[in-house]
Amino acid sequence: MNLLETTFRNVVVVGASAGGIEALVTLVKGIPDDLHIAIFIVQHLPANNYSNLDVVLQPHTGMTVRKARDGEVIKPGIIYLAPADRHLLVERDRVGVAMGPPENRFRPAVDALFRSASFTYRERVIGVVLSGALSDGAAGMWSVKRNGGIAVVQDPAEARFPDMPKAVMRYTSVDYVISTSEIGTLLSRLSREKITPVTGPPKANSPAPAQGVGESSAAPTGTGSSTSSPSDDNKGGSVPLTCPECHHALQQRGPRRQLEFDCASGHVFTAEALLNLTRDQTERAIGEISRWLEETRFLLSRMAEQLDGTETEAVVKRYRRRAQDIQEQLGRTRRVVAGEQAGETGDEDGYDIS
Repeated sequence: MNLLETTFRNVVVVGASAGGIEALVTLVKGIPDDLHIAIFIVQHLPANNYSNLDVVLQPHTGMTVRKARDGEVIKPGIIYLAPADRHLLVERDRVGVAMGPPENRFRPAVDALFRSASFTYRERVIGVVLSGALSDGAAGMWSVKRNGGIAVVQDPAEARFPDMPKAVMRYTSVDYVISTSEIGTLLSRLSREKITPVTGPPKANSPAPAQGVGESSAAPTGTGSSTSSPSDDNKGGSVPLTCPECHHALQQRGPRRQLEFDCASGHVFTAEALLNLTRDQTERAIGEISRWLEETRFLLSRMAEQLDGTETEAVVKRYRRRAQDIQEQLGRTRRVVAGEQAGETGDEDGYDIS
């Protein structure tokens, strides 16, 4: 059986989202066909979307590109792709494809792959984060670095969507910030350098796979929580927040500079993902309130018109006054919505914290 050698950096994990397809094509073009490595790729996909990424990438590389199969033995010369609506994980020289709670609203999630690889292969891992929005991959890359791996990000100046590379750089000491056209050459060099594997368990406070994902014998037991107690590097504990997906109480975890929150059901969010999801829910709620206020105002106005001339003037005035009060409330609500939308453009009171 042709397995990966244990004395080389030969496990490459790649995360991409918006704008990532073009970056992935450029990346695989530059990888020599004879490298003795296995590559795992998570490209964010809608849950109901059929992916033909294997068809897109295969003409550009001599490595075999295919969708990962749960439980298969990991072999060099293969690019494993995460299927739609499934997490891609690795453990004990096998591939895991598992249904589990989304992380940062994504399944597959970059963080889940990176974390499982770093926990299993440690210093043999090379993490690569490409173009994408928000911050999936930042916490996973921290785990890669924590366990001795190499961190590589696409140059944000080149990325169509620089949020993901920037998030990694904000929270992790990155080894290489380079163009995607240079990554293949870098992987060739790094994967040929002999290393001395570290024996024993991973470093204290390194995030381990979490509870809730493991549907296969090959997959880790999950994608999220840490197995160690809180410390300066891995703070934890209850926070006054609830999971926006299932409404369970959230727990804070992660390194000091990379806030993460998870719930008992296994959902995991970075602070940025949670903030954006909360904003979306707030806007939907405000929209519902606006609709209710508009309908109430309309009914009050119609009732005042219907009663005009048939009821005392005081009754009619009361309905009209209530309709006017509702109109003013509606104006205030619309100004709140306008402020939320202005925040999306990066105004100083918005959520652009990059």
